[in-house]
Amino acid sequence: MDHLSSLSIELGTNEIDDDFPDANLFSIGVVPAWYEHIVKLLSTQQLLEGLSKNERRKVRVNSTHFALISGKLYRKGVDGLL
Repeated sequence: MDHLSSLSIELGTNEIDDDFPDANLFSIGVVPAWYEHIVKLLSTQQLLEGLSKNERRKVRVNSTHFALISGKLYRKGVDGLL
């Protein structure tokens, strides 16, 4: 029972629609390549081999916006907080 169904009848007799047709859970099964590069850099301080000079620079710059804590990647906010 939810809080809406416990309202008194004086407020109305219309049935409350609790159905949310777009309420779904989604899971991403593919890890983006940039995720792997940043995790590798933050965990070992080494870049994956085979990256071009521009790709290495981009990973280094983008990794400054992330923190790796207990194997999970967190994005830092503009104030530097997670």
